[in-house]
Amino acid sequence: GIEQKYWSSIEEFVESDIRLKAIDIAPSAEVAPFQNAVNAMRSMAVQKTVARKLECVRIAASRVEGLLKKMMDQFGADEFLPMFSLVMVQSEAPKLHSECCFMDDFMDENL
Repeated sequence: GIEQKYWSSIEEFVESDIRLKAIDIAPSAEVAPFQNAVNAMRSMAVQKTVARKLECVRIAASRVEGLLKKMMDQFGADEFLPMFSLVMVQSEAPKLHSECCFMDDFMDENL
């Protein structure tokens, strides 16, 4: 998993997001560094095509990757997947399972 030394920055992100949601303010990327990735996942709900929905997921994943590169010298799936999962949970994407099924059913083989 993620090393203990990185937990404080992750906990700060979650706590600041919770505080800002309590007063209905969207956090900025400076306050919540993963907010751009969260916003990318949230935008998936308004996209109509599979390609655009997958692009939202790709953007979110690349933003998580970029932030992890800034936080750590090197990282792998053990660090990436928990952070990406956190982004997915924080995005509160409506009907995420349905979105995934839609993409799976209608994805072009060339994507």
